[in-house]
Amino acid sequence: MPSLPALPRDTVLVLLSFVAPCVAPVVTCCSSMWRRLFNDPHVWRLAIARLQASKAGRTRIRAHAAVLIAKCPELNYFLPLPLQQSAPCRYMVLSPDGRYAAVTDGISVRIEVLADANGESESHNVPRSFTVLETKCAKTGMTFSRDGKMLACASSGCIDVIDTASWSLHVRLNNGLSWHKVAFLSDGALASGSENVTEDGGNLVIWDAVRDQGRLRAIGVMRFKIKCIAGSPAADASFACGHKNGALHIFNAHGAIVKDLVGHTRTVTDVKYTSDARSLVSTSSDLTAKVFGVETGACTHSFSADKPFMSVDLRHGLLLLACWTNEVHVYALDGATGQYALRTIVHVENPWTLHISPVLLHDGGGGAATGKRPAAEVFCNSENAMVKFLVRTAAAR
Repeated sequence: MPSLPALPRDTVLVLLSFVAPCVAPVVTCCSSMWRRLFNDPHVWRLAIARLQASKAGRTRIRAHAAVLIAKCPELNYFLPLPLQQSAPCRYMVLSPDGRYAAVTDGISVRIEVLADANGESESHNVPRSFTVLETKCAKTGMTFSRDGKMLACASSGCIDVIDTASWSLHVRLNNGLSWHKVAFLSDGALASGSENVTEDGGNLVIWDAVRDQGRLRAIGVMRFKIKCIAGSPAADASFACGHKNGALHIFNAHGAIVKDLVGHTRTVTDVKYTSDARSLVSTSSDLTAKVFGVETGACTHSFSADKPFMSVDLRHGLLLLACWTNEVHVYALDGATGQYALRTIVHVENPWTLHISPVLLHDGGGGAATGKRPAAEVFCNSENAMVKFLVRTAAAR
């Protein structure tokens, strides 16, 4: 069996402070996995990096984090670590390069700097934070443009578009509705959806030429409340909308429905496209998540749970489904068969939004690759706090 790496005494004490309360039940149930944990040098490097970075806030971390290995056949993830913030986190979204997280507490939008210009994680587990927008309107949906140069924030009565070069307000789009979800399209336009159903103003609007102060391209009147929206990576500027009644539609660049995806029976809570735009994944309060083929409209995979699915993200060969009230289901894609296999379940209190960072970690911090499988950093908001945890990717090094 490989020997443990040499560790500073303080690091060992900090690590034991986390695992000691749970050693007995874990050893009883998963003794073989526990031995692999304490004899895997790569795991130690990841653990030490996370703990050292969080040492200043370990009291808060200990109060929120748990040893998350009871259901794992092997260690595929590490503790969720709450990030120290200046205000609560009700909704969040990551920038395309993974450097920033746009976070709202319902009355303002602030930016958390997650990494420096070289992609290195911020030290001490405390991202730099600054406010970019303050308003009495509650922010319920945000999205970055595909190049990361614009940030759109939906609110009551308007959509604020922020220039990320200066982090200043670029344009305010307003037609009087309370907007709930927004998504940039591949041609630079902005699609916005509202839960308000009207007969004249329309609750699905596409704003053209956002960089040039914005123009209305199309207005659609949907019969149902729009609960989620996602732009396709395809060049045709199509997008998908999920509705409160379980309907899921694909629209063209002008707001016309081109495909109806059938399968959900209750509110569609989130939708995301795959990077090749050939499939999309939706979650629903009907206790299912589904993968649909964009061309055929057929459901190719279905996942179920005993609680509603609230959010989805997929990247690095991983599919993550946030399940209310305390689970994130981690699936790995088998490239040979095209099938998803459940790898593990991560326990996070009340996960709402879920984002996988585009940046892979190889030793817990941005250093040289030392592990057989790199780790993806996952961010979500939990109990009004922003939380991150690590998940092993499916790719081998």
